[in-house]
Amino acid sequence: MLYYHEYCRYTDYGTTLRKETKMRYQRQGHRIKVLAYRGYDRENRRSIMKMLGSLNAYTLEPSSGTMEKLSDAERKELAEYIATQRAKINDDCLGTEMALLTGRLQHLAEGLKAGKIKPDDAWRAEAFNALNTLRMALAPNVEPTAVAVPPTQEKTDGSLYLVALAIAAIAGYIAYLWL
Repeated sequence: MLYYHEYCRYTDYGTTLRKETKMRYQRQGHRIKVLAYRGYDRENRRSIMKMLGSLNAYTLEPSSGTMEKLSDAERKELAEYIATQRAKINDDCLGTEMALLTGRLQHLAEGLKAGKIKPDDAWRAEAFNALNTLRMALAPNVEPTAVAVPPTQEKTDGSLYLVALAIAAIAGYIAYLWL
């Protein structure tokens, strides 16, 4: 009689009809254990799981000797797991950066208004380009308005006000889109 088992499809309790490996990953502290299904123990009525190695939970790098213990199918499955975990980490980082962006922009604007930060022309040009890129990403179908050119060294007070105003406007727009 055939039974469906979550680790290995279509098992006749001990005799695997299909060689589809299914691995489990169990986090334990700063390591992720790599476990593989190796059959069913009728006496104990449990599946046999073998630990093949571990990954660093933060860098997702396998420990020494882990890759040598894996078959080709298991290597492929481990590579897919690492890719999906890295994608999740990247998505989480982008979400966190987006949540913190408005606060950071407002803090920067306050520092510029108070005169605590003395930006040079190269930084101003880079900041205006970054703000323009962000504006285009937020509203791609909106026609661009006149972009403020980074001012010269003589107009320092007005330039700080323009940068602070642009940052505050973008922060407000992001907050509007976020809600």
